Amino acid sequence: MGKIDIIILIILGVFALIGFAKGFIRQVLSFANLLVAIILAFVTVKPVSVFLSDTKLAPFIHEKVVEFLASKGEIFTTPIPNDATNETLVPILDQLGLPGFIDKILLNLITIDETAYGLTFSEVLAQKIVPTLLIVVSFIALVLVIFIVMKILIHFIDSFVKKSKAVSGINKLLGLALGFAKAIVIVSLLMLALSALGGLFPAINEFMIADMKIGIEGYGIGKFIYEKNPVLWVFDNYIDLNKIIESLKPITG
Repeated sequence: MGKIDIIILIILGVFALIGFAKGFIRQVLSFANLLVAIILAFVTVKPVSVFLSDTKLAPFIHEKVVEFLASKGEIFTTPIPNDATNETLVPILDQLGLPGFIDKILLNLITIDETAYGLTFSEVLAQKIVPTLLIVVSFIALVLVIFIVMKILIHFIDSFVKKSKAVSGINKLLGLALGFAKAIVIVSLLMLALSALGGLFPAINEFMIADMKIGIEGYGIGKFIYEKNPVLWVFDNYIDLNKIIESLKPITG
């Protein structure tokens, strides 16, 4: 048995034991937890941010944003002239030193028209920055709250399952199988990475050939996964990459 076979067996054993200990239900629910939290946060972020905009939090943040912008230079406390346009904001935003993508977002959100004339640049910017901040804060808070609530629910469901010996036994066996499947996927991906590195570094390729006895009759778990990689098998049999590529819009320079 080669070194690679030993490493693979250790990975399979560790993941199988972890899967057995956690159980199938807990693993699946834990995986789905963050995904569900993000989806629910997207669905509920609008009403929550609207609610927050009617509280004392919104004017407080607005005041702080205006003060912060005003501290960045005299231009931010200057009233907007009647001939100003959105292009007028470009050099002003540059003074904030924000990443380019944030500048673009703000420029898309803000419209300089007659309603903005007479207001300071900091006040106009704050009108769009504050709602954006409320949405971001609402989204992060919702994700955290939903994640924690679901974590508690998962704990209760897992405790309920453990009380039933029959269900608990099946749950643990399925958990072991799921853990083993996770390990197979990870090992398959690692083997693909080693194959790619072997093409770049001859020493790695020589080690793999010698350790797994590639090209020589015999059996080894590493050799089997290398020659019949499960991840590649799924792609070959169930995923038509050509069809996906053809469905994409042409990329032109």
